[in-house]
Amino acid sequence: MSDKDVIKMTLAELKAEYDAIVDGDNHTRKIEICTQLIKLDLNDAKVFNNRGNAYADLKQFEKAIEDYDEAIALKPKYADAFCNRGAAYTHLKQPEKAIEDYDKAIALKPKHAKAFYNRGNAYTHLKQFEKAIEDYDEAIALKPKYADAFYNRGVTYRKMGDEEKAIESLKAAADIDPTIITQENIKELEKEFVEKIEQTQASNKEVQGFQDILKKLEDNYKRDEKNWGVGSVVVIVLMVCFLIFGQNLMNGLPDVVYVFDMTSMPSNMSFYTAYVFFSIITYTVIRQYTNAKALRIEASNRVAMAKMFERVKHENNDYQKEFLPKLSDAIVYSTIKEKNDSNGLVEKIINGLEKLRK
Repeated sequence: MSDKDVIKMTLAELKAEYDAIVDGDNHTRKIEICTQLIKLDLNDAKVFNNRGNAYADLKQFEKAIEDYDEAIALKPKYADAFCNRGAAYTHLKQPEKAIEDYDKAIALKPKHAKAFYNRGNAYTHLKQFEKAIEDYDEAIALKPKYADAFYNRGVTYRKMGDEEKAIESLKAAADIDPTIITQENIKELEKEFVEKIEQTQASNKEVQGFQDILKKLEDNYKRDEKNWGVGSVVVIVLMVCFLIFGQNLMNGLPDVVYVFDMTSMPSNMSFYTAYVFFSIITYTVIRQYTNAKALRIEASNRVAMAKMFERVKHENNDYQKEFLPKLSDAIVYSTIKEKNDSNGLVEKIINGLEKLRK
């Protein structure tokens, strides 16, 4: 590389010096050369693209985008310029715009491995990990020794909670380029993977235990529902029989009494006292039946939820962290029998009726 003033250099000298430093780190010198080349030829799209790359290397992404815009304006089918502008947008945290440029680059150049790789990075920024993996796979298919694609795919698999595939991809990256990831990093990942497997196995046992508890509760509530259902039918039948035949058996009352016509109530209160008693008992039994049914439905729903959480947990590790606490809350909620306390209810009714008679 010469220290000659670019203004005094010929077109051929400028191009020769740029080619000599193109792989170096003197990005400022590259910009000086490209700027002078542009002054000499305003229609060279490649020079604008090259200066854009130099600005990008200096993290001056806005200026880089301006140069890529010029390159694309001069050469609308410039796939590399679209790809490079997409990378600049990614650095500016504008992944949607970046993806649009990568799409155009790929449409113009279907075997553009770098465009697939960069689009995978943009999808990763958007947390669209499945799409990112697809693009990394495509980049690797087009360029089998693409270490960066293997590495970023491994990182993305880690974010998805798939430690096994993450380690496999990161190892492939290290085999291609040993400097990209150290063996210590690989060993650390393997250790984390083993620990997560153990945690998952423990979680599986815990979730299965929850399901067993819920299923047992569902069976208990189903039995209660059946028993109280039979009891409800019995008391209703008894109530009807009492309304039809009970009056003839109560204290020698007349054959016919208008039960629901309070104005015709006889002075003897025995029949009506027994009627009130039967009504309360009937109401209590039916209420116990509806409570048991509600609890059985609730437990059944919780079993279904537990099974759903079990399936979801295997799809995304983040779901496990989110749903297991909720499942625990569901267990606690379902173990509380919110039945009405009917202990001593019959005795209280009898005592009340005795006081009424007195």
